[in-house]
Amino acid sequence: MSVKESCDVILVGSDQVWNAQINEYDDFWILPKMKYQRLCSYAASFGKNQLSEKEKNYLQAHKTDFTKYCSITVREKAGQQFLRE
Repeated sequence: MSVKESCDVILVGSDQVWNAQINEYDDFWILPKMKYQRLCSYAASFGKNQLSEKEKNYLQAHKTDFTKYCSITVREKAGQQFLRE
């Protein structure tokens, strides 16, 4: 059985899951190519209050991937701001 067939929701989170320095800019943590019914984040964290230009470019490149989430919750106000930008 595939993940798509066995899961109603794919939940991404939590601790520093979107910290590009820790995950080494691995797209897996944003899940842009995965097939799913519903994609949500729970208490996701970038683990910092400021992003480098490289990190900003990385998030910008995945802007449409974040729009695929039906719900996004983050731990810090800075994370809210990063996603808004």
